[in-house]
Amino acid sequence: MAFLVRQLASAGLSGWLLLVLVRPAAADTFLLASGGQIEGEWVNRDELPLKQYVVRTKAGVTVNLGPTQVREHVRLLPVEAEYERIAPTFGDNVDDQWQLAQWCRQHRLDAQWRKHLERIIELDSNHRQARALLGYVSIGGQWVTKEGHRRDEGYELYRGRWRRPQEIELLERKNKRELLEKEWLVRLQRWRKMLGTDKAHLATESIRAIDDPLAVGPLSDMFRRERVRAVKTLYADVLANINTRESVSFLIHASLNDADTEMFYYCLNKLMALQVPRLADEYIDSLKDASNERVNRAAAALAQIGDRAAVSPLIDALVTVHQRVLPGKNGMSPDATAATFGSDGSANITKGEGPQVQIVRVQNPQVLDALRTLSGQSGFGFDQQQWRYWYHQEKQAEARRGTNTLSRQE
Repeated sequence: MAFLVRQLASAGLSGWLLLVLVRPAAADTFLLASGGQIEGEWVNRDELPLKQYVVRTKAGVTVNLGPTQVREHVRLLPVEAEYERIAPTFGDNVDDQWQLAQWCRQHRLDAQWRKHLERIIELDSNHRQARALLGYVSIGGQWVTKEGHRRDEGYELYRGRWRRPQEIELLERKNKRELLEKEWLVRLQRWRKMLGTDKAHLATESIRAIDDPLAVGPLSDMFRRERVRAVKTLYADVLANINTRESVSFLIHASLNDADTEMFYYCLNKLMALQVPRLADEYIDSLKDASNERVNRAAAALAQIGDRAAVSPLIDALVTVHQRVLPGKNGMSPDATAATFGSDGSANITKGEGPQVQIVRVQNPQVLDALRTLSGQSGFGFDQQQWRYWYHQEKQAEARRGTNTLSRQE
């Protein structure tokens, strides 16, 4: 029978035919407390209560094992039992090992399949099919695994992709940062709920004690969602105390964008108290914003900061040009038509017209106020040409005096 199984396997017959011919039973392995093991059929499997294991070995010998003698019972699947039965019938040579490996692959016995492929390359180191299946490639006449080759190139497999150690380190830092930020957000949300209770004092003190730069992102998120001014000022205080580039950047953003005008002044005062280097530059850049509201807020901030290097950008922002899209005529889309009928049955057809783009020049009053504050001049209004002429004259006078207050000092 063993010879027949081997011949069927080598002929590539399907597993179901082998199962029909051989009719293997699932095998049992008993790992003994003493360190050995016994394989065979567990005869009294259904006996309750179990007093002992009755095992019939492959040789037909019946063995009785006490419960304390068995450390673990392992039951093989029928296909695993079949493999154990036919494997010894194959020789230790390349052809037989290849046939057995193919049989294992057909029956999805991956561990056994790999074992026989590895044996093949031990017998024939240049067996290309076995090498390829095991993931080897030939480079410079040497067989190396793809994984080994990538590692030789300095890569490591990380989360399903080959990456450089530096990239892995950055990803690990990012993951750690995100985890800590989530922890801070959970704490802040819990303390926010406590602010409206008898534990408000404890929550306030807990928030004020924050000095971890990793809390800046969560604090910024809480600030954006907050509607109570007193709580916003609390968050702003903590962000200012942390005083990192990220926290300063958010306070600038909040001063320009928060709907509460009082928060504009509060955040700006915090920034000025921190003596942020080149603070005016952030607001000068905002003078080019598409929103007139942000343009005017930036100008108001520059007036308080008092940096005369903002004079020329303020002149440019005195009058800004914007595009406004007006709805189509009669509120109709360009390809729409409408018909009205008179009492005599006549019809009047109206075609829709598309939206119109209107160019609008807007005067920015807070820009003018800031310009007057920084320049000391008040008579030019929104006349940009007169302001530029004055600015040119002032620059020439400064050059003669050897001063340079109207330009950014590097």
